[in-house]
Amino acid sequence: MTFHIAQAFSEEYFQEHFDQWVRYRSQNRKWQRLLGGVVLACGLLAYGLYPSEALLTLSLAVIGLGIIIDFYWVKQKWLKARRESRMFNKTIQLKADEAGMEMNSPFSETKVGWDYFSGMVETPAGVFLIPEKGQNIYLQRANLPGEEILPFFRKKIRTL
Repeated sequence: MTFHIAQAFSEEYFQEHFDQWVRYRSQNRKWQRLLGGVVLACGLLAYGLYPSEALLTLSLAVIGLGIIIDFYWVKQKWLKARRESRMFNKTIQLKADEAGMEMNSPFSETKVGWDYFSGMVETPAGVFLIPEKGQNIYLQRANLPGEEILPFFRKKIRTL
């Protein structure tokens, strides 16, 4: 059985990749906005209860706001780096078969066996193929050649 996948590295792809990574792969960043909101709310609540401690309580609120801003700053920095990459708006071709996976981009050709991958994570929007070392490979569901590829991946790669 052989599957062919064409994955475009578009703005939409990178937005989805980051959002899915935060939700399903990140250990800490997924909680960053919530933590920032709680710290901000605690600072504002403390200021309301203890206005005489304005420096301390408003500092707490500013820290919370900084945590939230950092999340969006990191996202924009990550997206900017992807937009400036020579792979932006290029397409990578993947071929998956019993032996492994071939990946061809405008700049490289790679062939790996299935033992190259240490795991995979399925999300509602796509699938992360996780190598033993290196960057995750994110594939959008819309670009998969059908749902039959997911059982094939599950058979070949351990699901995390």
